[in-house]
Amino acid sequence: QPFIEGLFHHFEIECRNNGYRLLYVSLTKDDKVLDILQDASAVSGVVFVSTVARKFVQASLEAKIPVVMISSTYDGVVSINPDNIGGCFDATEQLIHTGSRNVAFISGIVTHHNASTRLIGYKRARYCNGLGYDETMVANGDWGFESGYECMISLLQAHPEINGVVAANDMMACGALRALIDSGRRVPEDVQIFGFDNIEQSRFCVPMLSTVGIDSQFIAELAIGLLENQRNGKKIVGDIVVRTSLICR
Repeated sequence: QPFIEGLFHHFEIECRNNGYRLLYVSLTKDDKVLDILQDASAVSGVVFVSTVARKFVQASLEAKIPVVMISSTYDGVVSINPDNIGGCFDATEQLIHTGSRNVAFISGIVTHHNASTRLIGYKRARYCNGLGYDETMVANGDWGFESGYECMISLLQAHPEINGVVAANDMMACGALRALIDSGRRVPEDVQIFGFDNIEQSRFCVPMLSTVGIDSQFIAELAIGLLENQRNGKKIVGDIVVRTSLICR
């Protein structure tokens, strides 16, 4: 995903600045990386991004390797998460206040922390503005362009009165934007739309995509700093929430 790609880019810079070598690994249930995570002499620290199997985190903790979670949470581990609830609340409320009261939501993979917390923000905004919550106004995607397109088509078939959409990431929002145009809707005249992440591509959609911005450079700097503190003997746990920004285009 473009947002993760940008995050990794900032990690690479921070690691280089701090004298670390960076290894990217995509974890699967039978991945041999588990052996590496049990060897504290080989690993200075681990940053887990998004949902990972419990055994990988536990192996790192048992080996006393410094650990930071991003876009997820785990008991006894410090985590960094964007303000998913506040960001989606602000985006949904922005649409409501600018005339879109039939606002739908396109979620990501429901088991992911970012998807579940962003849905909470959407729900809260509806309740706080006297609209209540209708689960038929929510469709579950997989974070990709195609799923955003398919979710939007499905939502329009069930609710042709939709005049606002919040998507849990920009990729799905771009797919939804294409679906709206293909369905003969004008954006933003007929339907307003918000994404989440502020990926570079969101500026080049036609029309440009309004979105919720995340400071991925700050998250990378913070993660490396937290690993450094742990390596220096400081016990750090708890959840750190990083403020988001509303970008209206």
